[in-house]
Amino acid sequence: LNIYQIKGGYLILDYGHNPDALASMGEMLDQLQGYKKTAVLGLPGDRADQTLHKAITAAAPYFDRFMLRDDFDLRGRKAGELPELLCQTLKKARPSITCEIHTNQIE
Repeated sequence: LNIYQIKGGYLILDYGHNPDALASMGEMLDQLQGYKKTAVLGLPGDRADQTLHKAITAAAPYFDRFMLRDDFDLRGRKAGELPELLCQTLKKARPSITCEIHTNQIE
């Protein structure tokens, strides 16, 4: 976990990609009051859909906005498939959540 203070806000980088790691990150972020929280998130494409659903559902309560992306290595998925799956799952958990899909990791 790396935390950087930038222009009155924070950038937090972490490699958490399972439900427990994402929930732990969310619980930590709950301590930061008065900030909008955006997750820039990609998950490994070679995981079962059920595992991916659990991971993104664990993160859902803690963020105001999600930017969902593909990795360079799609691990057997089609471009855009993984972020679209994650966004659909988020919308079921929190219909009003904002999620943006990015198929290019640099984007």
